[in-house]
Amino acid sequence: MGARDWAIRGYLTTDTKASIAAFSEAIRLEPSESLYYASRAESYKAQGYYDMAISDLNLAIALKPIFLYYDSRGQTLVEMNHFIEAIADFDRGMVTVDSMFRGLEMGPEIYYFAADSSSLRANRWIWCADIAYQNRVLSENPNDVRAYFRRGIQYDRLGMVDSAITNFEQALRIDPDYLILTQNGSLTIEQLNERSNAKSYYQWAHVSRGYGYLQEGRYDDAIFDYNCAIRVDPSHADNYYNRGSALFKQGNYDAAISDLSQVLIIQKDNESAYITRAACYFSKRCLDEAIADYSQVLRIEPKNDLILYIRGELYDLKGENAKSRKDYQRAAELGNEDAIRKLEEMR
Repeated sequence: MGARDWAIRGYLTTDTKASIAAFSEAIRLEPSESLYYASRAESYKAQGYYDMAISDLNLAIALKPIFLYYDSRGQTLVEMNHFIEAIADFDRGMVTVDSMFRGLEMGPEIYYFAADSSSLRANRWIWCADIAYQNRVLSENPNDVRAYFRRGIQYDRLGMVDSAITNFEQALRIDPDYLILTQNGSLTIEQLNERSNAKSYYQWAHVSRGYGYLQEGRYDDAIFDYNCAIRVDPSHADNYYNRGSALFKQGNYDAAISDLSQVLIIQKDNESAYITRAACYFSKRCLDEAIADYSQVLRIEPKNDLILYIRGELYDLKGENAKSRKDYQRAAELGNEDAIRKLEEMR
């Protein structure tokens, strides 16, 4: 049997191990045929042997650098979560078939709007491929705001938030009004929808990164990201709350109180906002205001033993012993051990 016969056997069998063996024999007989390496790579991928697939695709590309092989290696790299390398391969592949994308009006749309939620694997390939496509768009027009936003959205979908934000901010440096959505007839419905989508991703990327910074104690960075999110959409209470929390951690109590008060305008029964604002007031020694906020928490959750205990301590500081004892008593009845000890001390 010749190399071609072994290759045909490899294509026809449904047993991936047998196909690997068949393609290996074809390669032994004809080591200069790129297609045999690429075909064996597909069988290796089916077995989950991604490193071996990459090795074969490297050889296939060395012999014949065509779109098919770059695309296959890119998809393999996506499976391995090597997104930057995958994007580079999709980029290289597109260079080899530049004419295939030029003149195809739906080329970028296919990548951008494809959303097969049943297959994360397919989506990640699409997202990486679209980044590569937008790279080419921007190489020709570095001021294409739409391309920066599209590339940023795909980076965000891949979990590469810093890269997403870099693209979003570059877009807004070129067109600061891009995310201002008006229906005055200057934009089509399709353009409004696309910009609305971009606005959502822009906000989410900053919120996501800002929350990470908040957890890490990088409060200036967190505040910057929440400023960006609030600037494009001032209707989300959580963004004010998290910015207020960062400001509180910095000791900027007045600014924190302002943000937390905005939360309560949007969500009048937000317990966390009342609790954090009360802590700000306490830090400013505004005991009456702190007690008022803790009272709001107890209006929402009357059996919160911790808040009852804390309010009792504030009454203690004010010298209102009857009120403090009453709060300690209620907290103790709910099982608060600090309140129980406090009552014992007061006997």
